[in-house]
Amino acid sequence: MSNSFSLQSDLQVIPGIGEKYIKILNKQNLFTISNLLHCYPYKFLDYSTKLHINQIRPDQFFHFQAKITSINCTRSPRKKIFIATAIAQDKTGHIKITWFNNRYIKNYIKQNQEYTFLAKATLDNNGLFISNPQFALAKSKSKLLLIQPVYSQTGRLNSKWFQRIIGRILANQIKIPEFLPKTIIEKHQLISSQKAIRSIHQPKSPEDITFAKARLGFDEIFLMQLRSLFIKSQSQTREAAPINQDISLVKKILSKLPFTLTNSQKNLYGKLFKI
Repeated sequence: MSNSFSLQSDLQVIPGIGEKYIKILNKQNLFTISNLLHCYPYKFLDYSTKLHINQIRPDQFFHFQAKITSINCTRSPRKKIFIATAIAQDKTGHIKITWFNNRYIKNYIKQNQEYTFLAKATLDNNGLFISNPQFALAKSKSKLLLIQPVYSQTGRLNSKWFQRIIGRILANQIKIPEFLPKTIIEKHQLISSQKAIRSIHQPKSPEDITFAKARLGFDEIFLMQLRSLFIKSQSQTREAAPINQDISLVKKILSKLPFTLTNSQKNLYGKLFKI
């Protein structure tokens, strides 16, 4: 990716964003790189806990390393979808892994190779198994994100798409300017704006998420207060538009009231109309 773009650059400068994606993003008021970086995940999947196979329990997120001892691909007789089933084994045991509707999985998963898997296990009548895990060769330099952000789907753009595109932006080391004074940052023990944006999209620990949320939440409230103060200062310096008073019309209306004004009401009426 080119180093020539900035926060205000249009999204077209990012490889992988074509015209059809631009239309979808624009409908959500996403026009610039800054807009996209401030599109935050609504939750996180934490796979950072490392387990051996004999420690795996259902309905928990984790990662583990294991060797594939076998892999077979079949097609379901009813729905005609491809099903790949593999057996993963480590020194403590083995577990079944299943991929649905992925006919090319055998091009990436090889027997007798060791992989790192990000997974969530399920328990059914046939025992414990894992469906569609993310994986990478255990010796691979490409790192899996152990804590993964989850974004709201926008049209046909799912969470994985946002994760991939925002990852490309952050890989380009784009600069996020700091707008808070150093004294405020130190007083409230906040992290920098640069680190907050990176940590909310690519956290390395639960603490990263906590500190990022604290900084971004502070920014939101701070900017809202600044806006309120600005509107207040503008209203105080602006003269109110004069209101034309039709005293005769007011007296005519008052004369037709089915009751008599109290002394307090008469005083207020006199002050309002200066009579």
